[in-house]
Amino acid sequence: MKKIFQPKTEREFIAIVKDMVSSRANFIQIKTNEHERFVEIMKNKLPYIPLSKEDEDNVNNILSKGIDNLSDTDKNTLMSLCYDIYSWDIHIGLYNLFDGIYKYVSSTGEEVDEEVNDVFAEIDKSSDEREQLEQLITMLENEIKQSIVIIKDFNLFSKEPAVIRALLNLEEAFTMNDVTIIFVGDDLSTLNYFSPYLTVIEMPYPDEEVIRQELDRATSNFQEVNGIPVSYDDSTVHILKGLSLAEINRAIHHSLMNYQSINNDVINEYKKQQIMKTKLLEVYDPEPPEKLGGMKNLKEYIQARKNAFLNGYPPLKGILLIGPPGVGKSLSAKVVASIFGVNLIKFDLSSMKSSLVGESESNLRLALKQIESISPCVVWIDEIEKMIGGVKSSAQSDSGTTASMFGYLLSWMQEHDKPIYIVATANDYKDLFEISQGAIIRRFDDIFYMDFPSEEERKEIILSKLKELNLTDNKNYNVDTIVKKTDHFTGAEIEKLIRSSLFEGIDNALQYIKPIYKQNEELFVELKQWAINKCRIANSQTEVSKKTTKNNDTIKKIKTNKKFKK
Repeated sequence: MKKIFQPKTEREFIAIVKDMVSSRANFIQIKTNEHERFVEIMKNKLPYIPLSKEDEDNVNNILSKGIDNLSDTDKNTLMSLCYDIYSWDIHIGLYNLFDGIYKYVSSTGEEVDEEVNDVFAEIDKSSDEREQLEQLITMLENEIKQSIVIIKDFNLFSKEPAVIRALLNLEEAFTMNDVTIIFVGDDLSTLNYFSPYLTVIEMPYPDEEVIRQELDRATSNFQEVNGIPVSYDDSTVHILKGLSLAEINRAIHHSLMNYQSINNDVINEYKKQQIMKTKLLEVYDPEPPEKLGGMKNLKEYIQARKNAFLNGYPPLKGILLIGPPGVGKSLSAKVVASIFGVNLIKFDLSSMKSSLVGESESNLRLALKQIESISPCVVWIDEIEKMIGGVKSSAQSDSGTTASMFGYLLSWMQEHDKPIYIVATANDYKDLFEISQGAIIRRFDDIFYMDFPSEEERKEIILSKLKELNLTDNKNYNVDTIVKKTDHFTGAEIEKLIRSSLFEGIDNALQYIKPIYKQNEELFVELKQWAINKCRIANSQTEVSKKTTKNNDTIKKIKTNKKFKK
């Protein structure tokens, strides 16, 4: 059975590897970005190691620095364990990289030192990729002993049954001959064939110490070459968290080469692009508190907890925002990130689903690992009730994958120890209790109900939108009159009204806006009645409406499975 370990420190990592060596694990899949950990693996001589790479540059960094930066003691240790370390790819062929000299390996086992560009191994270059790899496997079986061999781009061949079978057949020979095969590839999902022997080690992203080392090295080299002093601060280190080692180096290089400085805005933009390339997470810009009209209680609540969040004590979990669509729940998530002064990461469980068995769960683990590495941060889960709704039908729709992922997410929300503040939004509350028996509710510090804006809040929103559109001094907009005509409008509907009025006037624009409250009045009354006794109130002023208190009998007749119209 596949085992998954998630060590938090290098010491834990090494302990796990040594334990697996003693139990003769046959296949190990390592997700790592740091060459020091790669070297530790080399010292422990395992038959097969599938190495999942974030990208080609990152793996090159592991391979080159992992060998070049070895101390004399470590080099002697590796030399005592193996004669050589080889690397193979379909372009260059098989070459030795232990001492930095590329060597051609002939069929007779003789080594000839040559430059990389002149290396043409015995593998026939005119043959296709599969034949080249099969020839390599033959050489491994007959020629190579007491060595480490790195096979790059294995994903190009990992769906070939003959290749998989040949490697399985050679496992015993590799073990006897002290040969370690390291597979490198973007997608090694087909290694499920090895699942009875496979152990996965998921390593964390580079920590602050490693990031500072890279910054120090890059800025020192730049100053030495260009004579321009360059500095960075703690915010630079924080921005670079959540990137692989190769991505960190590229971000630093991009800033230095184009701006002759460490430009945090440039690096942050680069980071956003790298995170979004994974298609698992999205990065959003925070919004200032004044952008959110009203919601005074919510803003004061977050402001009072800023220091606790940034200092990590007492530990905070997050908040759940419940309210009608359009009242500012999503905007509130952006405001929370702004008050805390941290990154805002949007988390969407559906974006992590895949048709390949096991890949959905793997994507979820990768996304959560990246969130932890980026922390401190705010994680925004929008319309969480939709995610929970998918759990209800999971057994029929996806063989339980969604339910499994949701269970893993619940465990992570409860157990993680990073400064991560979760802001989840929901339009309805029923599914939150029906599906998870309230388990999701217990993952938050508090639940806030966000009501339709009061008269005072509507005035604040209108003034804000007029200022945003440079209409503050426009005499066609009587703020007090607009406030009276927008009772039970959401913030989004007020914004739509102001924008539409630019083209057709305020009175005409009012005729064409149908407030969501009037379409679902009974449901919103019920929601508010529930929230008054169960939640904190985000608005500075909100009361149980007269309709709520006078029509309890009507409320009781509302079907509990009735949903909001949109």
